[in-house]
Amino acid sequence: LDARGAGPLGVRGSSLGGFLALHASAHPKVRAVVAICPANNLGLLNRYPEYEWLREVDLRGAITRPDGAARGYWHARGDEVVPWALTMALHQATPQPRHLHIAMGGDHRSLQHDPRIQADTVAWLAANLRDAAA
Repeated sequence: LDARGAGPLGVRGSSLGGFLALHASAHPKVRAVVAICPANNLGLLNRYPEYEWLREVDLRGAITRPDGAARGYWHARGDEVVPWALTMALHQATPQPRHLHIAMGGDHRSLQHDPRIQADTVAWLAANLRDAAA
């Protein structure tokens, strides 16, 4: 995308995808990230011990970089896979600009399939990408 002259990029992911989206924020073209019920290294390693590369990836380092990338977090309190408190901790460690939305109820997959959350996250990405382009 860089070679094709892409402007600021937004990335959105859920669970492992949210984990990877947060890591993508280290790329200078990525200016906005939405992480929905993002997994963390330990939880992923417990579930997928064969993913040795997870031992090398520094999630905390990726989210605490004061690089100006906007990072938004959405999580369902009823998530049975990733505790919502982990997302609260990620949000608190993230410099501004940042956003947090904790939904009552739901489960690990409910937010990524909720049309209102989809619209909300797309609008949030669009607003932050407009700000990044300005």
